Amino acid sequence: MPRKRLGIFGGTFDPIHLGHLRAALEAQEAFGLETVHFVPSFRAPHKATGGIAASADRFAMTALAVENTPGFVASDVETSRPVPSYTIETLSFFRDKYPNWERFFLVGLDAFLEIHTWKEYESLFPLARFVVMNRPGFAEPGRRAMEAYISARLAPILEKAGDKSLGIEYFACTSLAISSSAIRRAVAGRRSIRFLVTDAVFHYIQEKGLYL
Repeated sequence: MPRKRLGIFGGTFDPIHLGHLRAALEAQEAFGLETVHFVPSFRAPHKATGGIAASADRFAMTALAVENTPGFVASDVETSRPVPSYTIETLSFFRDKYPNWERFFLVGLDAFLEIHTWKEYESLFPLARFVVMNRPGFAEPGRRAMEAYISARLAPILEKAGDKSLGIEYFACTSLAISSSAIRRAVAGRRSIRFLVTDAVFHYIQEKGLYL
């Protein structure tokens, strides 16, 4: 009997927008994921902290964004921690909680190409299969960049891991020209962000006065 599959999609989600949701939906369909767990970070160790909404607000917006989509789940595994969290800890959590499931870690190409800077990155690959997401229009250049990076940076690590490594796959998904930083700037400039985020997230940002 085939094992169930789950996706793990982490990010600052400041705020979560339709581009995030579309990419996750396409990955869910392509890889047969029963659930996709959206994991807002408590703090992004590799990003500036200025202008980031509180962890509680980012988790609340994520929960609102996914509440009506079957199989989408908001996870507070990082935002509930009192200290900065790292991918190694998050993937270990999902391995321990879902030991009999196939786990897929959804990550953007730009982030993947910096994975050698992540904490204990050598130990990540036995914890989940990596799905490296990029825009369809840049599919071949993106695939070549990923393969060159693996060859230059990761090949010895993957070879050492052997059968324990769960693999790395390239996935071209629809890119909506939306960014969280542009949304924050629009709010600060008193411009509408409707149709960039879900209605529930739009109203939450308004009610809380975020990003002003």
